[in-house]
Amino acid sequence: MREITKILYNLPGTGLPRIAKIIRKYYANRFPNKEIIIDDFMGGLRFSCRLGEHMGSKIFWKGAYSESQLRLLKKLLKPGSFFIDLGANQGEFTVLAAHLVGEKGHVFTFEPNPTVREWLIKNIQLNNFSQVTVEPYAVDEEEKRCYYTRMR
Repeated sequence: MREITKILYNLPGTGLPRIAKIIRKYYANRFPNKEIIIDDFMGGLRFSCRLGEHMGSKIFWKGAYSESQLRLLKKLLKPGSFFIDLGANQGEFTVLAAHLVGEKGHVFTFEPNPTVREWLIKNIQLNNFSQVTVEPYAVDEEEKRCYYTRMR
């Protein structure tokens, strides 16, 4: 079913992406806490997707959440590069960037939400990346108090 929806999402102007969206929403409602680990994210990376969660669901059913930005990362990042992911969420950019920069590069990622940060860390660990530093902070242009607490 997943392979079919990935094809349907890539047929704009046909009405078929709407069918894929209906399928995605059906599974999100039916299995809101279902976690599935895929091993084909961006060409072979592992990623933990939750069917009832917006971003994870789109990554599972479409293959990516931020397709055009990920294509740009593929063009810009080279082995040995450094990358900063502010508001990393589950790590869509972090995981791809860590793969692209390799062991000689480094990814610095920031995610203040403790629950989402756990998902991010899991996705980093699924790919055995050691070149990623995760910080439990929000980043803004001015100093503010964040309502999330630092993870133990």
